[in-house]
Amino acid sequence: MFGKMRTFLRSMLYPVINVINGFNGSNNKILSPYVSYSAMRGTNITVMNGTFIDRFSQINSYTYVGFNCFVTKANIGRYSSIANNISIGMGEHKLDRISTSSIFYAKPYDVLTEHECCIGNDCWIGVDSIIRRGVNIGDGAVIGANSFVNQDVPSFAIVAGSPARIIRYRYSPTQIKEITNLHWWDYGFKEARERIDYLESVIYFNRKH
Repeated sequence: MFGKMRTFLRSMLYPVINVINGFNGSNNKILSPYVSYSAMRGTNITVMNGTFIDRFSQINSYTYVGFNCFVTKANIGRYSSIANNISIGMGEHKLDRISTSSIFYAKPYDVLTEHECCIGNDCWIGVDSIIRRGVNIGDGAVIGANSFVNQDVPSFAIVAGSPARIIRYRYSPTQIKEITNLHWWDYGFKEARERIDYLESVIYFNRKH
């Protein structure tokens, strides 16, 4: 009963909070009442309706989280794009126990969410994908739609499938080094855009020649 009341109150308050965010400079747009506001660790964050994000997670600046996602004890970097119906870090039951039921755990939440998920900066997670608990996804990585990711993904890799496998890398090792050295995602939109424009001009020139 209390949980339903809290959700109802949040649904009433969040439009007001979003207006306040516009005035205080954070520009966060949180449309779901199931989001812990303490998880918002930056500015210009968008979270669409129906998404659940717990208070143990961290969502950083300029990141977008789509509709009907489930995020538990995960750290998501800056400028990342999370499509609809994504599950990140859902609880996992112990297979080495006599029973898989969490009712027998002394601290069910701690056991089910034992390892944190880490998603880097400028990652794109495709629709209907599942990111298993404890997985680390590097900067600039792309996860294809309907993927089940059960192991770490290197930076700038494109992976897809169930389980997900590396299809290719977005750039050459030299280009990846150039992009990583600039750390464009550490900056606000204007400065980041300038660095992206520079990198794209260099990479495009190298591809032509």
